[in-house]
Amino acid sequence: DAVTLDGGYMYTAGECGLIPVMSEYYDKSNMRPCQVSKPQRRGTYFAVAVVKKNTNFSWLNIKGKKSCHTGVGRTAGWNIPVGLIANRTGNCDMSKFFSQSCAPGSDVDSNLCQLCVGNPENLLEKTKCLPNDKEAYYGYAGAFRCLAEQGDLAFVKHTTAFENTDGKNTANWAKNLKSEDFELLCPDGSRAPLSEYKNCHLAEVPAHAVVTRPERRNDVVRIV
Repeated sequence: DAVTLDGGYMYTAGECGLIPVMSEYYDKSNMRPCQVSKPQRRGTYFAVAVVKKNTNFSWLNIKGKKSCHTGVGRTAGWNIPVGLIANRTGNCDMSKFFSQSCAPGSDVDSNLCQLCVGNPENLLEKTKCLPNDKEAYYGYAGAFRCLAEQGDLAFVKHTTAFENTDGKNTANWAKNLKSEDFELLCPDGSRAPLSEYKNCHLAEVPAHAVVTRPERRNDVVRIV
């Protein structure tokens, strides 16, 4: 009856006749939009590029680096960074721009899947680079894990690093990670602390939303 979709898939959902009924909201300093019943403008989040603090490259020289993406076709992890890179360089072939990547949903034999690991708990299962949770580096947490374990930069949303550091994520790969060991790449070539995402981001984009068929809208709103 309902499904939560990344902003990158919302256009396709609309073409299929689905409508948004609820979206994620991140601004804890202003909760008023969540306290009124009338329709509100959809929430947004910030698409960011996260790097390890002990590296020294900038947004202006990321060519040849090892990149971690949430998935092909997703907003923060693919559409935004690929669009910005293509506009700046004229190159939209990320397999020739980055040296190695994990971009779930890509051709498994390309270097866009070279960093992907599939399901570490079942190496016999062919899950490498699948665009779902069977690929350990899929999604926001997955892309951040890719950065922590292998990559040079991860394209995620502004909350991802905070959600997977300082004990927030107790998984073995994340439990010892510190937020202070990561930074943001800013489009002007500078770097900034994770907390400066409002001034250092790649784009502000529509948040994930719950979509459903028009005739089910009221039922979904009531239940959710």
